[in-house]
Amino acid sequence: RRVHGTLHQWCIINGMQVNLLKTKIVKFRKGGRLALNDEFMFNNEKVEIVNQYEYLGVILQSSLSFARHFEQKKNKIYGIIGSLTNLHMVSTSTGIKIYNMKIAPAATYSIYEIAPYLTLKNCKEMDKIKSTFIKKMLSLHQSASTTMALKLIGENTLTETILERMLHRFNGQVVRDYRAFREDREANFVVEGFENGPGFKSEVWKKPNQKNRHVVTRTTAHGFHFKLCKNNAPFHELTAECCCRYCDTTCIGRYHVLDCTSCPPLSELAKK
Repeated sequence: RRVHGTLHQWCIINGMQVNLLKTKIVKFRKGGRLALNDEFMFNNEKVEIVNQYEYLGVILQSSLSFARHFEQKKNKIYGIIGSLTNLHMVSTSTGIKIYNMKIAPAATYSIYEIAPYLTLKNCKEMDKIKSTFIKKMLSLHQSASTTMALKLIGENTLTETILERMLHRFNGQVVRDYRAFREDREANFVVEGFENGPGFKSEVWKKPNQKNRHVVTRTTAHGFHFKLCKNNAPFHELTAECCCRYCDTTCIGRYHVLDCTSCPPLSELAKK
């Protein structure tokens, strides 16, 4: 309230006015309701108390959580990504240049200031921005493995890239938790055997105007297993009960399609 009085006097001296229609107050707190005496007046007019306020592109919440900030940022950037047509036809190197030019600046705006307050969940939400772009460029479904998609083109997650530049700004425990999370994802990549997929054995599909890029990347992601297996579930875990509907081989793996002589061509499977 002393600050309000000082501001009011300064405005009088300098011939300025505060636009109370655009002025709000955010009381930062851990939770709960506002106190009964939480009322602020300026020049005898009540100033509205809100739970969040967008200031210079950053949504400040009363709980000092940035969940809504990242949600809004993701939605805006997803709109940008959606407007990029024929992204799957450019070379992967050009695609990364487009990402660095149009997506990364928006995704990392104000990150230096808010980094100390970010949680593990916030970091995962940031990573979805880059993975969404990469998967569109590679013609992969958004449910495909993010680690596999990044490794196909030799890229790190968005958070890993940021940590390389400003590790000192992040909460230490959050960094440790995030690195443990990424180690688990890396271990899962090895267990799933993605490195045996065709996308890791050829570079041609990364060049521009590769109309069959989706065939290579999707074969690497799932090998069209859900189209070969007699288990009619659309997407399911590989088990010993999995059996090929074309050759009756049992216990088929992710890349059975590359060895099966009875299966339709990959180009046909990709169309279905």
